[in-house]
Amino acid sequence: MIMPLDHQQDETAKGILAIQLAAYQKEAELLQFFDLPPLKEDAACLQQSKESFYGYYAGDELSGIISMEETEHSWHICRLAIHPTHFRKGIGKKLLMYVIQKAKDAKLTVCTASNNRPAIELYTSMGFIKTKEWVEPQGLHISCFDRSGGSKDD
Repeated sequence: MIMPLDHQQDETAKGILAIQLAAYQKEAELLQFFDLPPLKEDAACLQQSKESFYGYYAGDELSGIISMEETEHSWHICRLAIHPTHFRKGIGKKLLMYVIQKAKDAKLTVCTASNNRPAIELYTSMGFIKTKEWVEPQGLHISCFDRSGGSKDD
């Protein structure tokens, strides 16, 4: 089940952070790049965020999160994180589809590390197209993807 998360509540922020840290630690290991910004955040950072958060629950357990920032004509997906014990169960795809359907005709954008194959495969399978790439000052290669409004394979 997917539902909105009130990330300003202490316990909710801690739950989001636990998933984020576990997921991004695995990504850091995959990329061999351990300076990922989400690994530096704490619950207070999350509570101050202007993003909208949604969580995927497996039973009573929060097992994945997605967040985005919305403007009038576009939504930027800021984070998509699945707890490693729930990898490869389709949770990322379900969260992404939820946002695609919620966005309706809005353009969606997302960025990820250029060598994060699982994330790139997920985004491209859901109709996202690579639009730009750059190198961060720390040396991390970033790829951005866009998806036009309207959902693919609803």
